[in-house]
Amino acid sequence: MKQKITLILFGLLLCIIFLEIGLRIGGFIILSLREGKNRCALKEKGVYRIMCLGGSTTASGGEYSYPSQLERILNEGNIGIRFKVINRGVESADSTSILSQLNENLDRYLPDMVITMMGENDGSETMVFDDSWKVRLNLIIQRIRVYKLAKLLWLHLENKIQEIKYNKSGPLNIDFVDKHSNNSAIESRIFYEKSLIYKNEKNFSEAEISIQKAIEIEPGNYDYYIQLADCYLAENKNKEAEVILREVIEKQPDNLEALCHIGWCYRNQGRYKEAEGVFKKAIAIEPGEPKPYWELISMYKFQGEQEELEDLYGMLIKKDSKNDFFVGLMATSYLEQKKYQKAKEYYRKVNELRQRYYNPVTRSNYKRLKDIVMQRGIRLVCVQHATRNVELLKRLFDSTDGVIFVDNEKVFKDALMRGRYDDYFADCFAGDFGHCTPKGNGLLAENIASVILAKVFSK
Repeated sequence: MKQKITLILFGLLLCIIFLEIGLRIGGFIILSLREGKNRCALKEKGVYRIMCLGGSTTASGGEYSYPSQLERILNEGNIGIRFKVINRGVESADSTSILSQLNENLDRYLPDMVITMMGENDGSETMVFDDSWKVRLNLIIQRIRVYKLAKLLWLHLENKIQEIKYNKSGPLNIDFVDKHSNNSAIESRIFYEKSLIYKNEKNFSEAEISIQKAIEIEPGNYDYYIQLADCYLAENKNKEAEVILREVIEKQPDNLEALCHIGWCYRNQGRYKEAEGVFKKAIAIEPGEPKPYWELISMYKFQGEQEELEDLYGMLIKKDSKNDFFVGLMATSYLEQKKYQKAKEYYRKVNELRQRYYNPVTRSNYKRLKDIVMQRGIRLVCVQHATRNVELLKRLFDSTDGVIFVDNEKVFKDALMRGRYDDYFADCFAGDFGHCTPKGNGLLAENIASVILAKVFSK
């Protein structure tokens, strides 16, 4: 039995290694394009190098990310200095992960200035950064892209060990690992991850091919069907998406993602009552999930259904007036509707909620980042997220001496008064802000540039 278990463990390890290699090759193709630009900054002499750190709000957007637009805006200022902006944002990175790579990034890129916009991904599992083996090991595990999959495979392995214990008859079969180690699940996962990469590159035809291969290998995984429907929706193939999503919902009536996707499908076709029905069903299934609320709000605003919008807001107020996500969402929605008094009231409420609590891990990591950067004589710029009060960011520091802060509250609130939320944000993952559109990233870059030029280069 020990020999069988050893074979299973060995097979499992090989599968994980090959999967990790496959995923990283795909990720490398995307990141190498950005990294090539970063390396070019090192070759140019006499330039002022700015390094941007953060999560997806910094990393995403390609040529329309805020770091890319910041470089263009600064150079268009023609102040006699050539700027190079290095984007070291990492998708889903929390402040501990950012801090763990800080010295390496500083040594490699030798920036004159560091800009940070971080903390949005800090949660209950985020650890205060230090140089202990425990934190380092935890970060290494988190960076392995197959970490979650490995946990699932471990459960599968435990089941197989139990099978062996109760099945001792028969000779040892060398093909046991190949037949029983869940290779199909790993292979399908590779195609799934590839489809995500293609989708992020807007290469939807290749994304469809990859996810269809994953479905062929593992037809019982409904997440793959939703991913295929997502590709169809991105290409405005609403009928094709609807067929797939109906099949998923028939098998899993309470699948929140499938319900939200078919709601988008109905909305895209102008079938608003059907969309409203599924979004409301999604809320009933998972009252704490923000996505269906936001979709309903967007749809009501688009249709001008003010009474339904007010009813939904009333439900949110009764539901949880202490949840800063929902309060922030309502504040931004009222602002966009030009109901300034209501918006002011809810922004005041959400600021009061946030002033009562701050994440101690975020605070500790920000303070440490400040010490490291400023000890090297590098300028530090800390950027507050769009629409949020900069004082909430300042209070994370014992002393703000020497730190340049960028307040994005007024510029984004003014923009939302003039335009639509969707003009500036692609989603609402934080309630009162989300990942920026190219236009939103442009506004962010313009504001950061104006602060830098005024406070560092005004002379």
